[in-house]
Amino acid sequence: MHVTSVSNRKTMTIFSDYLPIDFESMREKDFLEKMNESNLTAINNVESGGGWSKVTTCNLCGNDKHDISLNKNGVNILKCKSCGLVFSSLIPNNFNDVYSEGYLKRSVEFYESNSDYRKKRFGKERLQILKKYKSTGTLVDVGCGIGWFLELAKNNYNVLGVEYSDELRDYLKTNKNIPSVKELDEINNGSADIITGFDLIEHVPDPNGFFNLIYQKLKPNGICLLFTPNIDSVGISVQKEKSSLVCPPDHLYYFSKKTISEYSEKSCFSVLNIWTKGIDIGDIFSMELSQDNNVVAEYLKKNQHWLQHSIDLAGFGNHMRVLLEKN
Repeated sequence: MHVTSVSNRKTMTIFSDYLPIDFESMREKDFLEKMNESNLTAINNVESGGGWSKVTTCNLCGNDKHDISLNKNGVNILKCKSCGLVFSSLIPNNFNDVYSEGYLKRSVEFYESNSDYRKKRFGKERLQILKKYKSTGTLVDVGCGIGWFLELAKNNYNVLGVEYSDELRDYLKTNKNIPSVKELDEINNGSADIITGFDLIEHVPDPNGFFNLIYQKLKPNGICLLFTPNIDSVGISVQKEKSSLVCPPDHLYYFSKKTISEYSEKSCFSVLNIWTKGIDIGDIFSMELSQDNNVVAEYLKKNQHWLQHSIDLAGFGNHMRVLLEKN
């Protein structure tokens, strides 16, 4: 935060590190409806495909006692009574039910249409964080999707995508000439300077194993940058099950600063920093707009600058940034 004080001005503080969200591009009126339809499609694909496995113990601490925190389209979201980890009660038996048929179409429609905006608004921030620690080297982006971030990153790094969807990997090769593999296991241990996972860790069925695998693949003093939803956020607290971030079987785990730190430290990472930069105001805006609460929606849009910045300063934004270093 950059603070400027001028005695003869009414505005005493300028939040110069906050970049406004283009609500028309990112959070149109039917945003929540579209996201819920996508969630229902994913659930139906699992139920008509390989079905579910029930989760009976906490992946973080192994405890089998939990409460029901939320319910999204018939799937209970549980909270561990011991460590506080929040997780889906059901996990797909076959992840191809979620990430194969129709996944490419949904990904391209949702991300490619505003990829230029995403590069400008989000991609530059990601690169700025990474360059402070590693200005060159091999960057592996796990869950790279349509590869819009790697399009930017390849100007500074040797890039490799990891993407489970066969369709998306073909798309990356054909349309963007970006190399990729299906699983992180396929790259050599100690070969990556940087591993990134943007909106990824919440999709992983075994976070414990995933953190250990990232540690193995990094070089000594390599860094890992993860973005993931923050279950303790203002946005999810207000929207609850209506939040687009609550969406099993896509999102299986819902982390807080506490639980993400415990996972990291269990895998021998040093936690360099955890902070939030959310889109809480944008998400609440879309909910109010969908309910025709136009006065409230307009207020949120007009005042998003200071509202969201205040939420992030307090650590309650709905997207966490987690920066780790291999010891």
